[in-house]
Amino acid sequence: MCHTLAFFPTPYPDEDFRSLVYRYHIRVGYDNFYSTCLDLYGSKLNRNLPIPINMIALTNKLPINCGIDMESLLNHNTFWPLLRIYIHESNFSKSISSIQYGRNTIGANRYLIHSGILSSQIRYCSECLKEDFHRYGECFVHLSHQINDIDICPIHHIRLITHCPVCNINLTNEDGTSLLVTPYCLNGHSLSNLHTEKCNTIIAQMQLYHNVQVICENSKKLSQKEILLRYRLACIRKGYTGISGSLEKEKLFNDILDAIATSPDSIVALVDYSDVSRTLSKPIFFNYLYFHSLPFFIFLMYFFYGSVEELLHSSFLLTDELNKVFDGVLTFTRSEYIQTHLILKNLLLSFDEVAVTD
Repeated sequence: MCHTLAFFPTPYPDEDFRSLVYRYHIRVGYDNFYSTCLDLYGSKLNRNLPIPINMIALTNKLPINCGIDMESLLNHNTFWPLLRIYIHESNFSKSISSIQYGRNTIGANRYLIHSGILSSQIRYCSECLKEDFHRYGECFVHLSHQINDIDICPIHHIRLITHCPVCNINLTNEDGTSLLVTPYCLNGHSLSNLHTEKCNTIIAQMQLYHNVQVICENSKKLSQKEILLRYRLACIRKGYTGISGSLEKEKLFNDILDAIATSPDSIVALVDYSDVSRTLSKPIFFNYLYFHSLPFFIFLMYFFYGSVEELLHSSFLLTDELNKVFDGVLTFTRSEYIQTHLILKNLLLSFDEVAVTD
């Protein structure tokens, strides 16, 4: 029978799970992080994980009436709500299992590293450091500061930092087992009131941040399979899927590149063209989503539906019948496919007409 923890920190607003674990570590007073992981997860690790493992055991150890549960930790203190959309359904159950019962970094944490969502180094906002220390008596890691493609604070709109601007020392170590608790680097230099470099993509980064929030808040309504279905329907509606059932890739890709080129002030300012080429070379629309670029991932939602919100509102189209249609396309005879294609196209056009009249 597992023991009950005598103490576990209450999460601060926007606190990264790694920060929560580190605050537990320093309060309990262990001289190494190995003991902390063994205590929390029952696992022989010596690193601070962005997504918890063996959470069933962890939540069973939490103090009674602490008000913390597995769902709240995952949804508010990790990138799981965003990551879950990246994971193919064939690997989804394995990822869930690694979170609930896993004792190593295989699973959700490995997908998070390869997804490109998480910044490679833990980052801080100098103004947040100062304000948090004044308000709470300690500093902590903000989850919103760790999105790889957003290098400004969503609140203060200033550049995030990973090193001391005076002595250039890292503010954290590679494994996340040493984090800031005061607004000073290890050499004692103040990290408050810094003159940070001006950012030229604030509008685009804030647009990206807003859309990440929308996706995370509605993540239970989305899955990789559902997004793929929406893209397939959009390809029919916009004429990228012909009567033969083949995707007119050249036309689609040229239109995507044109849309990127003509929207310099939007989220596409953060899109890397090498990511576009690498992504579009994969069979993303009919087999799986392949993304290492969060801006491009969200840009495609804009391209097909106008906004993330509109993509979410298209859920009325997601029926078992439509799923069966797309799953069975390759086994249809030509006449069956043509008939199904025309029915779907007319159905989508009728939905467009209803939306206009409403």
